[in-house]
Amino acid sequence: MTQRVSWLEHLSAALAAMRRDDLPVPGLCGYSRGDQFDWQTALAEPTGAVTQVGPVDVQRRPRPVAAALAKMVRAGPPS
Repeated sequence: MTQRVSWLEHLSAALAAMRRDDLPVPGLCGYSRGDQFDWQTALAEPTGAVTQVGPVDVQRRPRPVAAALAKMVRAGPPS
């Protein structure tokens, strides 16, 4: 969990480097926007277990990475 902001920063830096190399980087698609249920069973066995993968939890409370992502969006494409 604590590495999500760092991962996002590294991803942004990689995108910026690709743009500097004149590679086409039209955007970034991040999945999932929220936590998921039953990923550990590939949805085959509904257990109700939560897999914490999103910038917001199942109650839609933002995690620190949500603020970092919002800041990136406001800043525009990395250069």
